[in-house]
Amino acid sequence: MGKFIKKVLLAAAFIGIILLAAVAFFFAVISPQYLYGYQAAVLDKIERLESLDSPKIILVGNSNIAYGICSEDIEEAFGMSVVNLGLHGGLGNEFHENMAKYNIQEGDLVILCHKSYSLEAGTVDWNLVWITIENHFHLWKLVRPEDYLNALEALPKYIKSSFYLWLRGEGNVDDTTTVYSRSAFNEYGDISYPRMELEYTFTYGSVDVPGVSDEEMERVNQLNAYCNDIGATLLIACYPIADGEFTPDHSAYIEFWDEVCAAADCDVISDIEDYFFDYSYFYNTDLHLNDEGAKLRTAQLIEDLREWQEGQG
Repeated sequence: MGKFIKKVLLAAAFIGIILLAAVAFFFAVISPQYLYGYQAAVLDKIERLESLDSPKIILVGNSNIAYGICSEDIEEAFGMSVVNLGLHGGLGNEFHENMAKYNIQEGDLVILCHKSYSLEAGTVDWNLVWITIENHFHLWKLVRPEDYLNALEALPKYIKSSFYLWLRGEGNVDDTTTVYSRSAFNEYGDISYPRMELEYTFTYGSVDVPGVSDEEMERVNQLNAYCNDIGATLLIACYPIADGEFTPDHSAYIEFWDEVCAAADCDVISDIEDYFFDYSYFYNTDLHLNDEGAKLRTAQLIEDLREWQEGQG
């Protein structure tokens, strides 16, 4: 029995070495395969973040800010450099917050524009995370050590999809004809692909009321403490809410926002009632604004920031 167990252990060790070698080969030779996809914009966003001197404005959130902000207007209004870190919501709120930590400095304004502050907002699509970080090793710290097992479980799916792209020669294709590409972003990190009108059909249930959880707000408050220690300021601003026939009553959103305000240690600069936008200002989802909608939302955020600054004396 002892010899048998020894053989099993040797065989397992050999298989483990083979698997590790295969994974090493994959990351050295095949990955990355999504260099020109929407998620690869993370490279440009973080590069811009790290290149900017302080004071600067760091916008943090999901695609509601990627599609809903005109950073140049904010830069002109406040004379501060702006970086828009907005990406896919499937990465989870914490992933976006960790992006900001690559370069928060004294005097910076960090503005959170999450859609939701509930546990559901922490749900992560780990295959999407791999598509985002690929073999860009400096991005791997965006994944918490306690989430490594989740990431490891999703790795085979990413390897499979990347291998097929590589095998067919279809990876790393720069498609400038779609909004879901790296080239759709401008130098600030905003989506600049033309979005002239509504391409989304609103139906019952397509617009929901977000939630708030103690766990999510505790992490936001930890980020606030992190910013305070550096000499930066964390603020919370509202996301754009599609307002029309299928939108729940405004009172439910007001109740949600009151919960956020009560739980947050930092200042909440927006009145949620200013962030209801008609369906006609949206593009291809209930969070993605068209060009005109992005202008209106940005103007409202600028007004919020000015009022907040005035309140600081």
